[in-house]
Amino acid sequence: MTSKQKIFVVCTALAVFVLSIVVRAFFLGDLAGSICYEMEAANRMLHGQVPFRDFYFDEPLTLVFLRMPAVLLAQLLSGHSSAAVLPFNAIAIASFLEVSLLATFSFAFCIYTVVTARLDHRRQMQLWFALIGFAIANFAMGYSYGCAQHIFCLLFSPYFFLRLTAWLSPVDNSGKTGSHWPGFFAGILAGFAASLDPLFIIVPITVEAAEFLSRRLLGKANSVADEFFWLLISFLVSWSYLLQLDQAALKELFDWIIPLKITSYYLDQIAYFGLGATPDRRDVIYVCTAAAIVSFGIVNRLPLLRPIMALMMAGFVLYQMGMSGLSSDILLLIWAICLCFSVQFLYLLESSFFSNIARRCPKLSYRRLPKVQSVSLAVVCSLTILTLISLEIMQRRENVTVLTGPKAIDPTYLELADAFPKYCQAGDSIMILNGRLLPGFPLYSLAEKPIASYFISTEAFSSLANIEAHNLADHMVGKPFGWIAATKKMMFDRLRSDIDKNRPGVIVVEGGQTFDGLEKAGIIGRILAQYKCQGEARYHSRCVGAKEFADWNYRYNVYDRHSKEQK
Repeated sequence: MTSKQKIFVVCTALAVFVLSIVVRAFFLGDLAGSICYEMEAANRMLHGQVPFRDFYFDEPLTLVFLRMPAVLLAQLLSGHSSAAVLPFNAIAIASFLEVSLLATFSFAFCIYTVVTARLDHRRQMQLWFALIGFAIANFAMGYSYGCAQHIFCLLFSPYFFLRLTAWLSPVDNSGKTGSHWPGFFAGILAGFAASLDPLFIIVPITVEAAEFLSRRLLGKANSVADEFFWLLISFLVSWSYLLQLDQAALKELFDWIIPLKITSYYLDQIAYFGLGATPDRRDVIYVCTAAAIVSFGIVNRLPLLRPIMALMMAGFVLYQMGMSGLSSDILLLIWAICLCFSVQFLYLLESSFFSNIARRCPKLSYRRLPKVQSVSLAVVCSLTILTLISLEIMQRRENVTVLTGPKAIDPTYLELADAFPKYCQAGDSIMILNGRLLPGFPLYSLAEKPIASYFISTEAFSSLANIEAHNLADHMVGKPFGWIAATKKMMFDRLRSDIDKNRPGVIVVEGGQTFDGLEKAGIIGRILAQYKCQGEARYHSRCVGAKEFADWNYRYNVYDRHSKEQK
């Protein structure tokens, strides 16, 4: 390809990336429940609370540290520097800005890596097409923009591109580069990214191991790269926050929070939901399979696909280990697919396909072939972007249809989002006892009321209910006799204490399994002694647009303290 085409490819990558940021700016109201959860934890820590001891949290604290700049920015945007609760719009804007800045930094780092790589024109062009894949992948994050796996993709990409330049280098010295600083920073970023979820460390290890084995089989030299060493160091250091926790927090964390998390993770393997995720998770698997079939057929001609395919397979393993079926679980898979298809398209442009067209069409001539190739690239990128936008628009329409159409719950019920302003007074806190984090937690942010509970997420109660529903004994979850009963008593005692101490203005309890468990534990009776039931309300996750939430209409029992006090 000519130098003019290279400039066109560079401009295409930049244009698609910028468009990915601009399009997401139109959907600031999309804020996944997991992000809201992490924001709440970050806000609490900034106000001096200790995780695990003062509030329930079951994710790595590196996620909380990641959200702290966004919380500080939200405080600045809202003008509430010391507020325990921040306006939802301020949180949404701050999160978008933080993630977009990370994406821009990552993309710029990757561009720097490609520009400074000591590669010939053809190999460098392969990396530029991989950057187009990066830009399309960031565009394809959709509703899950800013989730943990998206952040991992962003922070891992500079490391990945740096390793690609080493593996593409004609000199068999895959672990060495001209300067040590890019490798150091890339390794530090990737190690921190891997600490956002312990399973993420599987990705760099898989990619490195697959490429090491491939090069050995091809008779090429290989060595452990400096950046991989820094990645491992950064990953281990990222967990050093455990050394800063007091004994009470560590006891809570290891005694019951981690065991419940692990048990729930195992039990949720059977919980397939969100079949209409964005994009549909089944379609992603089909596309991934097609990419694998095509890639392995030309892998010897295009060695760049080896590590990309390893990345794809690692993403597939992570997806299979999670198996919850949500959009955020397949982001790494989407990322690798976009990189793979972009590089494959370059192979198509350089193949005999276009040359044959030129030979069979005299009017085209070889002189005009570069223009045809450039136009083809522009058309493919445009069609890809238009398809992604169209799918998102259709899914948003379907979401609204489910909310307001004939399948919606009886409209005579009060909308839960309206229950809080109706029954809450100034200064009131609220308590939402929901069986799942993702559909329920954004409501906390939308209500903009303090959470009157140690449990900022009731996933722990859901995990406990799962254990009881499967009739698991203590030894089946790896704990001594009496652990389940003791943990259950501790959790419900703490909940009773929160109700008596904080006296929230409104308590809402999700019907079904959550309500049944609380009723058996006597919590509902305790609530009715101090609160009046105002009937049922429905709730639909409006601030997350993913189709997977479209059919998650819930019924909640609404309990109002003020009506009881007035009697």
